Amino acid sequence: MEYSANVKGLDFEYMANLYLTSGGYCSVSTHTYANQFDANKNEMENFVNGIVKAEKRGTDVVEIKVAPPPPMAPKKSK
Repeated sequence: MEYSANVKGLDFEYMANLYLTSGGYCSVSTHTYANQFDANKNEMENFVNGIVKAEKRGTDVVEIKVAPPPPMAPKKSK
């Protein structure tokens, strides 16, 4: 997906790839100044198209058996 936006007087061009599967959602996006879009377009396409599907591994359970730190004392106002 490509789109343009003007943010506080600056023109930007955006490029994004959005993925939705039964396992979840992912979005990868990049942007550049509009006047530099043609020069950066190939690199931007390579970046947003660089995601590849990975096989989901079995469920790994990690147990952390460390107590959290105690709460911090409130700061006294001056």
